Amino acid sequence: MNPDLRLPRRTFLGAAFGLGLLAASSTAWAQERPSAEALERVKNMTPEQREALMGKLERLKKMPAAERAQLEAAAERLSKMNPEQQAELRAAHQRFRDMSPRARARVRANLDEFRRLPAERRAELKQAALRLRQLPPAKRQAILQKIRRWRSMSPEQRQEARDRFRQRRDGR
Repeated sequence: MNPDLRLPRRTFLGAAFGLGLLAASSTAWAQERPSAEALERVKNMTPEQREALMGKLERLKKMPAAERAQLEAAAERLSKMNPEQQAELRAAHQRFRDMSPRARARVRANLDEFRRLPAERRAELKQAALRLRQLPPAKRQAILQKIRRWRSMSPEQRQEARDRFRQRRDGR
């Protein structure tokens, strides 16, 4: 997934594609010639696609080294993904692109907050998200509905809900 979500989807995917074409290893910037496969892929592009790729590569060259390294790492991860994961990533990028600016800002804020969490907590949350994704759609929607309802409650309503839950659990 786009590591910092500040780059537009097309730029990220184009840069990742460009890096995939040029990079066989992390020393891709020092290599003089791209692979034969990469050259063949470029030859099969339309002139518009080639022009777009060259523009993206130019922007990539002008990027700070840290951002470029981040994109290089993302391209490496992308190349190792199976087709299902790649399709899921493309769908996530499309959903992000379709969001309103306010929703994108909220996603970025959530991502920043997630990055500030301790590694153990991040791992727990990733596992929970994976388990949620593996549930049947109806059950997943029911859980997400409960989460949305919980988030919309006031602190007093949440406390009342906790009390009711404890009473049911304890059999009172």
